[in-house]
Amino acid sequence: MDEEFARSSRWGKRIAHGMLVAGLVTQTLSELGGEGAVHVSQGVSFQAPVYIGDTVTVASEVTGKVEEKRRLLVTSTWTNQDGVTVLSGEGELLLPR
Repeated sequence: MDEEFARSSRWGKRIAHGMLVAGLVTQTLSELGGEGAVHVSQGVSFQAPVYIGDTVTVASEVTGKVEEKRRLLVTSTWTNQDGVTVLSGEGELLLPR
């Protein structure tokens, strides 16, 4: 948050907190699972910094389904405005009855 401190950091300027960026996945998972679906787990790999002012897009894809447990397995990729992958991860949705 401190511009002066950030200039002396490894990134050279301020960056967004990784978990704040990771939280953007909620929208795509809501669209995939529909009303009543619950996001039960998420693994995330931080691959590049997200700088203040960047535009981040999340793309999610259903990669599996566990019928007996009403679960969807989802892979997500977060990219910045330059097409650089900044995060990637795998999550699980519990579908409504």
